[in-house]
Amino acid sequence: TKASSGKWVKLEGKFSLTSVPVRVIVYLEGPDPGVELLVDHVYLCHCSGPSHRKFE
Repeated sequence: TKASSGKWVKLEGKFSLTSVPVRVIVYLEGPDPGVELLVDHVYLCHCSGPSHRKFE
């Protein structure tokens, strides 16, 4: 996804788990030093099916 100055860009994806985790850690990697990155919301939710999770 390409971002531009002054506009929000929505990134989303899906992943599957084979078991229920005790905790979840989300890592976000930013651009090169000197470039600002603002993350407004991170949202994880349970989707249909026992082993599907959604990441937004």
